[in-house]
Amino acid sequence: MIEAGFAAIGGLALLYFFFRHSERDAVTLLTIWLALLWLMSARWVFAPLGAVGMPAIVFGVGLMLIWVWARLVPRPSLLADGFQPVRLGFGAYASLVLASYAVAQLRPLTELETTSSARALITLASMGGVALLAADGIRDRIRLEKLLKRLVAVATIVGLVGWLQFFVGVDLSPNMRLPGLSQHAPMMGLRDRSLFEQAYGTTLHPIEFSVVMAVVLPLALHFALFEVQRWKRAGWWVAVTVLAVGCLLSVARSGVVAIGIAMPVLALGWGWRWRFNGAVYGLGFVAVMWALVPGLIGTIRGLFQGMDHDPSIQGRRERVPMVIEQLQENGFLGLGPGTFTPEEYFLLDNAYYGVLLELGWPGVFVVIAMLGSGIGAALVAKRYQDPETRHLSQALIAGIAVMPVVMSTFDALSFQTNAGTTYLLLGAAGALWRITLPDRASAAPPAQERSDKSGHAPSLPEGGDTQRE
Repeated sequence: MIEAGFAAIGGLALLYFFFRHSERDAVTLLTIWLALLWLMSARWVFAPLGAVGMPAIVFGVGLMLIWVWARLVPRPSLLADGFQPVRLGFGAYASLVLASYAVAQLRPLTELETTSSARALITLASMGGVALLAADGIRDRIRLEKLLKRLVAVATIVGLVGWLQFFVGVDLSPNMRLPGLSQHAPMMGLRDRSLFEQAYGTTLHPIEFSVVMAVVLPLALHFALFEVQRWKRAGWWVAVTVLAVGCLLSVARSGVVAIGIAMPVLALGWGWRWRFNGAVYGLGFVAVMWALVPGLIGTIRGLFQGMDHDPSIQGRRERVPMVIEQLQENGFLGLGPGTFTPEEYFLLDNAYYGVLLELGWPGVFVVIAMLGSGIGAALVAKRYQDPETRHLSQALIAGIAVMPVVMSTFDALSFQTNAGTTYLLLGAAGALWRITLPDRASAAPPAQERSDKSGHAPSLPEGGDTQRE
């Protein structure tokens, strides 16, 4: 009762702040969602709603309702109209999920399958609300950058929670929750891998923690490189350090793979001098971690050298025939969203297998197309823009590009912090595509010059000049 009272007071305070001091736009709503997603564990839920009672999921469903309402209300200033690649990509994925759900209802479903399938639809609506509101509701570049800076800020806080778990053995995550929530699943606690306790921050698992640190790292590096004020630049470099170290503190292969994808993709937008400097700093970072945390780099190296004898790798290989056998029994659109549960089937540990079994082969292609819509939108946003905008586009591409790779290393779509952050980056890419459209149209070279320039934007300055134009 006391907790409910504190929750009501806190809710009223937030409402007052929202209506009195905020701009009351999509960025403000998405900021609240970011705090709910990152700053508390997914194990805390509203008890009557069960597994979908995560505050971030509930709030995300509200964002979807707001997006639908804004589409129906005849006020064009609420949401942007016209073609939006991310909206198209998500629409194709959502349509396939609904079609697969409808087909699944034609066969007998167990109670667990029915519940899990409904949960999958609610989660999809929540994530879609985030992506669509970001893509259509962020009105300008300033507000977009403010949202992305807040993403880096909350990720840095979670990274520091992971630091405490790893270096001190103090776990703050059980206490990071709203009053009135119930624990849906047991708290994970710290896990040992070799000599070290794996950090997981507020996420569900060390693997997820390492991946989301790597996904946000390119954005933190972008703001560190392009910040003009010295004291703010120092703050962004602190964030870069926290996130980069956090990728290693989980002692997980997926985190190393994620950072091995994100940083080279980001470097594709650099000049050769920046790439050389980045390689030197990267080697220096590894050397410092090797010296300050003895055994950590060797343990991570051993995770890759001993893959042939790793039980988790062997288990995944042994499940391949089981997946193929199950796939042959499924229909063209799979078993239906959310219906393939470990309790009634077997553990997958691979997001592609899950999509393949639940949505069929069309699901795999549509998921990749949805991720590709965000990457494509960011690629187009780079054209004929200033160096800072091009680098921001490349940072978004780097973050999104991690997802298609790590989907093969763990069940990436089932972890809400990772999935939610990816959907937010998709929406941000769509917003940047729309925001830069007038500049691209006015700066496009004449038709006779395009054959010479090949339509590519110039790369970043070789000298690494980070000053704003």
